[in-house]
Amino acid sequence: MEDTHKMIPVHKIPKDCSSEQHAKFSFFGVFDGHAGVKAAEYAEENLFLNFVNHSKAYANPEVALRDSFELTESGFREIALEKGFMDGTTAVVAVLVDDRLVVGNVGDSELVLCRGRTAMVLTKMHNTKKNKEEAERVKAAGGRIWKDYLGHPKFNPAAVSLAVSRAIGDVFFKDDQFTDGLPSGLTAEPDISVVDITREDRFFIMSCDGLWDVMSSQQAVEVVLGALERGSDADAVSKELVDMAMHMGSKDNITVIVALLSPLDIMALDQQKQQIFS
Repeated sequence: MEDTHKMIPVHKIPKDCSSEQHAKFSFFGVFDGHAGVKAAEYAEENLFLNFVNHSKAYANPEVALRDSFELTESGFREIALEKGFMDGTTAVVAVLVDDRLVVGNVGDSELVLCRGRTAMVLTKMHNTKKNKEEAERVKAAGGRIWKDYLGHPKFNPAAVSLAVSRAIGDVFFKDDQFTDGLPSGLTAEPDISVVDITREDRFFIMSCDGLWDVMSSQQAVEVVLGALERGSDADAVSKELVDMAMHMGSKDNITVIVALLSPLDIMALDQQKQQIFS
């Protein structure tokens, strides 16, 4: 299993954080590793710490979250080059700061907010096969196709999906000693979105691509709504999504977090993880 996750409800923020403002945060993250778990584990631990200790975390969480992705990328890159780690990870992160939901992502893990009974996708799909804008960005950057690396002795064919265009880690595709100074198009720069939570907002779902490969955002929202209306809690809801994705034929790791929202407050959350092998 190369997925990791992080859930820090507002009442569980570590006491050693440097400011009282941290008591107003809730933090959630799903990290889908590839070619190993080290990048995912590093991001799980450090992206949260980089955010919560940022001087602008409360005043400007959008800037703080963007900087946190950059710090996490640079921190793991240093370790990876020293120790020869070639793995990487996608990341989708959500921070609830008062009534603001701040979402950042790299890769093809996604977050969907339920507003009323409608799915709102708050992430960008960083996959050149599914997102024309990402394909054009990679092309404009002079990015090489992954097959151009096949002859390199350190190339790991499991390193990244052939279409993933943003990830933390994967130094093989980013450092000059492996790329000969030529761009691959792979970057860890996140897309960030910010929404104000309203009384219509019921919950959000965040998951790696093991769920979204077989289920649309609206389908997932309707599954959760139906389960909640039957009296299920967040744990049962997330497990139901995992089980349904497996039944629908998902061939990838499936990590799901469902966070239930009451007006301006997280009332309940849980997660369920499951892995199947292709």
